[in-house]
Amino acid sequence: LIAKDVLGWWPGGDKLSTINWPSTSYIAAVPWLKTVEKSISGDARNSYPALADKLGLRSYKGETETRLFGLPQRNFFNLDGHLLHEDGVAAWCKENISDEGKRKRAREALQQKLKALRDASGGRPTEFYAILKMDGDRIGEKLGNPGTAGLVKEGLATFTAKVKTYFDPAKGNPANGVLVYAGGDDVLAFLPVNSAIDAAYKLRALYDASFKAAYEELLARHDAAFDEGKAIDLASFTMSAAIVFTHFKNPLRHALEKAEHYLDDVAKDKNGRDSLAIAVMKPGGIAFDWVSCWQDGNGSEPGRVMMEVAKKAIGGEDATYSTGFLYNVRERYKPIFASDDDEHGGAAEHFSDMIERVLVAEYKKQPRKGSTPYEKAKAAITPLLTIGRPLRRDADGTIDPVKHYDFNAALIARFIAVEGFCHKPRKKEKQEEAA
Repeated sequence: LIAKDVLGWWPGGDKLSTINWPSTSYIAAVPWLKTVEKSISGDARNSYPALADKLGLRSYKGETETRLFGLPQRNFFNLDGHLLHEDGVAAWCKENISDEGKRKRAREALQQKLKALRDASGGRPTEFYAILKMDGDRIGEKLGNPGTAGLVKEGLATFTAKVKTYFDPAKGNPANGVLVYAGGDDVLAFLPVNSAIDAAYKLRALYDASFKAAYEELLARHDAAFDEGKAIDLASFTMSAAIVFTHFKNPLRHALEKAEHYLDDVAKDKNGRDSLAIAVMKPGGIAFDWVSCWQDGNGSEPGRVMMEVAKKAIGGEDATYSTGFLYNVRERYKPIFASDDDEHGGAAEHFSDMIERVLVAEYKKQPRKGSTPYEKAKAAITPLLTIGRPLRRDADGTIDPVKHYDFNAALIARFIAVEGFCHKPRKKEKQEEAA
């Protein structure tokens, strides 16, 4: 009952065989696997499982549900998720090979072959994946209100169906994610790093659309039980979410507990609900976090801007931001304005007044950016101002940027750039096939 003990329920119901459940190490590697499928020939990539077989290894093909991600269901793509990562190879060999000499030879040979595949693809698999946990805000109150109970039931039924369709492999599964649970207003899914934020925004949009559709359907029926609810404010049907980017070596139970914490205590309680909280959980624990309402009254969406910043930090010399630039903003200025974590602002509130000029100056320190005109540099760092001043809902419902500058914002964008897009070829020229 390991899965039930960790999750609190059987994923997909009692009839699901959890033996076939994709490993988190495999989910992390999915973007790279798609790159390998397109860039490396079948003979070259299948030389890796052939090597495992030659070494006399057993049970090295541990993944059977590759169709969830639109990947082939044989050979290289069936490899145990650990065998797709250098550190994972060592862990897998230690667990599965008792003879020390054979273990060492297998580890070195597999790691060498894996490195050849990485070099040939021009990228690498990340060792991080995303846990996405979402929950409707104050649904219990609305369900207990006779004027909104009918709408809640209809809306949640529609939403659950839409979520399952979104993750359905037959429908394309655009986020390349694995839906663990969708029931009522609760969603739990595992996704690659590069698709988690977009998936969260998409599911929030489906939540809004579901209640709008349910509302119109009930009105069209002239449902007498719905008469009291005709004046319902649909904007009050909001949803909060937490994304924890976690290393596949972190115990799943602990990672899920963190996701629960960031959903309930941070996105809902601390930030006033209708919010998205993001945290990066490395093997040593939470490295940095960030929270914001989904959007402001003008339609600005800080979470989507976070992805925009991340994408502008990839591409090497052609990137808008270097990853060093995103790192230095926090490392150079947080020690000076040490109270940046004070929700009331303090010294960091004054830093917020000068952050635009500081970011422009830092931006122009990047290679090949020194001659950038001020106004062009100012436009380039505008997204960093948006994510560095995340949105918070006050007690009266007003949504405003926080007073202090959030130094963690740029680091999360940097993390997504480094780990979310590391599967992309590093060079434009055609990559050689693995030997």
